[in-house]
Amino acid sequence: MPMVTIKTVRGQTPETLARTMREVSRVVAENLGYDPAHVWVMLDEMPDDHFMVAGKTWAQLKSTRIEGPVS
Repeated sequence: MPMVTIKTVRGQTPETLARTMREVSRVVAENLGYDPAHVWVMLDEMPDDHFMVAGKTWAQLKSTRIEGPVS
């Protein structure tokens, strides 16, 4: 049985998180040939100051980040 863990910083709505987990479950089941009832998806949210990139926390980075679609 596949087990998928998603790690993300806090800030998404419960609806967005639930939709993401449902879609991940569906895609894993379809692509790996599992019954969706046997796919486990866990989501860990962390505070902005518990995630660091290039020596800066996400809290520091998001204040300088340009919003927009990812290319």
